[in-house]
Amino acid sequence: LRPRSGLSLTLNGSVSESHTTQAFRDSSGAELQPGQELPGSSHLQYTAGANYLRPLGWNFRGGPNLGYTWLGHGWNDLDHDIQINGYGNLRAGFFFERAFSDVTARLAINGSNLLNQTRPTAGANNKAVLTQAPVYQYTLNPPREISVRVGFDF
Repeated sequence: LRPRSGLSLTLNGSVSESHTTQAFRDSSGAELQPGQELPGSSHLQYTAGANYLRPLGWNFRGGPNLGYTWLGHGWNDLDHDIQINGYGNLRAGFFFERAFSDVTARLAINGSNLLNQTRPTAGANNKAVLTQAPVYQYTLNPPREISVRVGFDF
């Protein structure tokens, strides 16, 4: 099977084993045992992508791109109060380029988080100063985004 000219395929992945090695007390006084997963670490993450760039005729080149990234679940702190991450990001786009006599013009249209998944990427739980009621704060991954880029090489 011969690969298609102009086709680029990528696959990257990682497995992380990050955990405590000794028992200790955290800032709230809780006893943590060895083996507790460290905050912010995702056990598994991977990304896959495909790009296809071809001549399109009349001095045009272009092609589609497609990619997916998975960021595995993790925790906000050593007590594992808030689960973070655990989402995928589907990306896709199209690229056009045309060479003129003195300039090359480019146009790229791309979308990110096309499945519009929303998950916390960071979190904290605290207490309100006056009432001591629990207060949870989250940072979320970016929403679906569509971008258009135009460029010129002189």
